[in-house]
Amino acid sequence: IKTRVVKTDGSDCSIGGKTIWNHEDARNGLGGTVSEWLECGGFHLDRTLQDTGGDAIHDKAGPHDVRLRTVGADINVHFYYEAELTSLKAMLSRANMPNSIICTVKVEVVPKWKSSETFSFLEPPTAGLDATANRFRHSCGLSFGTKAHGSIRRLSSSKILTVIVN
Repeated sequence: IKTRVVKTDGSDCSIGGKTIWNHEDARNGLGGTVSEWLECGGFHLDRTLQDTGGDAIHDKAGPHDVRLRTVGADINVHFYYEAELTSLKAMLSRANMPNSIICTVKVEVVPKWKSSETFSFLEPPTAGLDATANRFRHSCGLSFGTKAHGSIRRLSSSKILTVIVN
């Protein structure tokens, strides 16, 4: 499997210094910084979001400079799989299958208010005592999600034989 990372316009995008990852390079994942992934989606943490228009972000924030760093976003990483089989011989050869699959990775950044609230006990409550230590946090940030698309098709000699016989 070869993996190619592209920007939203289809041009190459570098993650961890590479635009194309072979199977050995990607064995432990595609390693890169958050800034690199955001750049592939056409965003930067400190870019103002004024060009996104009058959406819910600006309705909530008002006329202030709104930045991705303070608002948050969904980062959707899409994996588009396709087979690159050029001949019947390549389709029939199982040895060529792993090298003939291309995965194109596209990053979609959707700016939105992303906040979460957490409440945790620093000291567990004790029966009969009212005093405990706890912490309440409100944080904004990024959430990553993945989705796979496409299909890999391979010629099946047993299915062809079934069609011929039946």
